[in-house]
Amino acid sequence: MFEGLREDQLKGAIEALLFVSDEPVSVITLSDMLEVDPTQVAEALVQLQEDLALFFKLVVRAVDQCGKAAFQQHLLGVHQQGGKNIAVGEADN
Repeated sequence: MFEGLREDQLKGAIEALLFVSDEPVSVITLSDMLEVDPTQVAEALVQLQEDLALFFKLVVRAVDQCGKAAFQQHLLGVHQQGGKNIAVGEADN
């Protein structure tokens, strides 16, 4: 395995490599880059896909529950006060 990379870190390493790549990366390329068996990469990719599918289901549920505008404000760290957006953490003066 890639120097210093533990088996429990494989999924995160793959996610990081995919995030910084500007084009698709094959299982074989990831396997070569991380010095692991292609089967391990394929299994980690399935787990990553399942994790992301669950994450996006939770995001959709949150948007449905609080509304799109409120969810966007939450992501941006702002809330409404007196009809204007206030960054979270600002004093209420």
